[in-house]
Amino acid sequence: MLDPTTSPRTYWGALYIGLSVTIIPTLLLCLITMPFLGALVRFRANYVPKSTIRLLTDGEEAAPSERSPSYFGMLFRVYRLEGWAGFYKGLLPYLAESYLAILIVTPIALSLTVRDITNPPAGKLPLEVEMPLYIISSALMVVVLPFEIVLNRAITTTAKLPWSLAPRPALKTLLSASEYANPLKLYLTPGLVLAEVIRGALTPLIIFAQRHIERAAASRGLAPLGEAALLVGLGLVFVALQTPVSVMHARLTLQRRGAPAGESELAFEPGVGEAVVMGERSGAQDGVAPYTSFVDCARKMRREEGLGVFARGWWIVALQAATVLLSALVTRWL
Repeated sequence: MLDPTTSPRTYWGALYIGLSVTIIPTLLLCLITMPFLGALVRFRANYVPKSTIRLLTDGEEAAPSERSPSYFGMLFRVYRLEGWAGFYKGLLPYLAESYLAILIVTPIALSLTVRDITNPPAGKLPLEVEMPLYIISSALMVVVLPFEIVLNRAITTTAKLPWSLAPRPALKTLLSASEYANPLKLYLTPGLVLAEVIRGALTPLIIFAQRHIERAAASRGLAPLGEAALLVGLGLVFVALQTPVSVMHARLTLQRRGAPAGESELAFEPGVGEAVVMGERSGAQDGVAPYTSFVDCARKMRREEGLGVFARGWWIVALQAATVLLSALVTRWL
């Protein structure tokens, strides 16, 4: 954290530099990761072109259907059907979400690191102070939820989006008329905010557990191998919790929200309509009942697709967790 004697000018100067140096790297990172993110979203949303999903009645077992492609199979399918352009569907909302996240996280990250850099190791924050900062950072990420909704729908839509400096036509394609008229309704998508909160809460909880393991290992003289085993177990718990929530989160972002019962649905002007979004459950239009809550989403996914659907992309989450835990181990042991 910033030392109490640090002047506001120094802080804001460091913040300006921190934001400035991330612009180009973030752009390059988005260009590199966009194809892989797009394939992951489609994979989790069960993006299967020209297929239908049969609504199952209560107590009925899921019938065998067309097998969903693997993650890499989805990559090849996108390239085969849409070419390179398909890999970069949703790039603009991805950039907007990334830069907004940087604006939110950078001041907090700077507060956590500047004092450690200028006064190591005495400046290391106590866990009781550090954890609230992580929690606040995760909570603020709910602000980017509308961007995630637009991003996932842009990736999975069958329409060719006219993204430009004036994105209104694309937004009218991806959002329902009610959502477009009142963007706050995006937060009322059944189960979505809860999924976002759970995803955001898991990270600080795992960090808290990681720090606790490190301190316990240091105080009790635990062997490095034992500490590594505990951290691996922690990583497995994180993957087991984060993966299914991320799959459900992807599904819920695709579900458009219309007008409440008893109110007439708004409509766009003639010539403007909502595009088909693969994986969307639109009720009467496709014969599949929409998800009504977070729990309802889990139940319907399990009943209609089996437990395996919750593990889609697990190894990607595992790679992310392994990167964080390995960096912690390397930092501690070197």
